[in-house]
Amino acid sequence: MKKQVIFWLLIMITKCVYAQSWNNVGLGMVGGGPTSLNSFEKLYIGVNCSGTCNFSGVPVDGIVTLSGNDIDTLGSGVFGYVNDAAWFNGKLIVGGNIFCADIPPDCIPFTQNIAAWDSLTGWSSITPSGGTNTNIQCMEVYNNEIYIGGMMTTVDGISCNRMAKYNGTSWS
Repeated sequence: MKKQVIFWLLIMITKCVYAQSWNNVGLGMVGGGPTSLNSFEKLYIGVNCSGTCNFSGVPVDGIVTLSGNDIDTLGSGVFGYVNDAAWFNGKLIVGGNIFCADIPPDCIPFTQNIAAWDSLTGWSSITPSGGTNTNIQCMEVYNNEIYIGGMMTTVDGISCNRMAKYNGTSWS
């Protein structure tokens, strides 16, 4: 019994030692900082900067992806800051303090503070009547619905009290 305890104690200590090893990610972020991380085949990094920052030398507008050493943007990105992101119905939904998806004057309509990314079709709206009236701070998928939270009092033209959910068809 004593040997088993010592064995497991050594394994736990070894794991703790290795868990404390950190490495740089590329050349890092210049001009802003990561606000959210989400993975699905790649690491998707939301950024609190638009137009004036870069990640390892790649210009960033709101969001960037990292796959191994490859850094890429999602189309033209978003004009604003991405606070959170979640995968829902095969699309990456991003929320934050976003003026629009893509960059003016090529804004995608109705993508204020929330937008959807699909690698085949690019940016789109999931709020056909017009985004949210102010920023989104967080989001999470639960029971096949996506929940958003923030300071907003309307989403897609519907009243809400700083929290709303979307079932893939309608907001409530």
